[in-house]
Amino acid sequence: MSRILARQGDRCFELWAKKGEILLEVLRRGGVELSAPCGGNGKCGKCRVEIHCRGGRESVLSCRYAVERDLEIYLPERSGGSICAQGDTVYITTNPGRSGLGAALDIGTTTLVMKLFDLADGRELGTGSAWNCQAAFGADVISRCQYVMEHEDGLKLLREGIRAQALSMAAELAEGAGRAGEQLKELYIAGNTVMEHIFMGLSPAGLAVAPFRAESLFTGGEAISLDGIQCFAFPCAAAYVGGDVMAGILSSRLWQRDGLNLFLDIGTNGEMALGGRDGFACCSVASGPAFEGAGIGCGMASTPGAVTAVKWTDNGFKMELVGGVEPKGRCG
Repeated sequence: MSRILARQGDRCFELWAKKGEILLEVLRRGGVELSAPCGGNGKCGKCRVEIHCRGGRESVLSCRYAVERDLEIYLPERSGGSICAQGDTVYITTNPGRSGLGAALDIGTTTLVMKLFDLADGRELGTGSAWNCQAAFGADVISRCQYVMEHEDGLKLLREGIRAQALSMAAELAEGAGRAGEQLKELYIAGNTVMEHIFMGLSPAGLAVAPFRAESLFTGGEAISLDGIQCFAFPCAAAYVGGDVMAGILSSRLWQRDGLNLFLDIGTNGEMALGGRDGFACCSVASGPAFEGAGIGCGMASTPGAVTAVKWTDNGFKMELVGGVEPKGRCG
């Protein structure tokens, strides 16, 4: 076994690897945050780390580096971007006699947003956001499905990671509201069909190949218990029209309107629904590469170092950058 010291900012992880094991797999297993948009296929160049050696530091792709000895490595300090999760305060309708806390979680392929509520009166107590911890397994849903299909413990790794992240976010929000985390009784999740499958412990493999069938569309009110918390998934319409779209149509009340109304969910997995009280026609597309650069070597998300614009001036080219640091790539 080889010992790996992985340094990320002021954090240090001690990991162990079998001889010849791929470094990215070791980092994934250890829960280390590292972006790998292409899923570790050596195409995007985003999982690059620096290995400390006698002559200085060597830059390598972690998805292509086989561990043969003890290592000390340096990871990008931050693999996530900035998330805007603020909006109007939300009140929910509650039934009399309820108590404790409830949370609603939007599981995006790239980002998570959670709201915490008081079940007694429906008050919103806090909002939090985070980069989806599954980023190391690929930027898109197909990469995540492929990982589950190709690795015996793939579903377990993705499932346990997202569940632990959800509980951590809820506990942090409860603490911020001056409430005990043990008061959380219910968690409702909405996301695309693949994200909901993984969280609920169902294999998404059937969603990656024709005829693209889901194990469940969660229309029966199925729930799982997670540390005593009842977890529910919002119903999905189809394999690639998920609970997030259905929740959006419901909350915006488009289903009550006459004529044609267009609902857009532009994310890593982009969906649109056109219709009204007479029904909706829906479709989906992989829109993530346009924003995150998963399939192009010099593209990147809008994180520090991203070039967002280039202008020609009398003094030559002038670049506009995110974060005011050295340029690392281009952002759409």
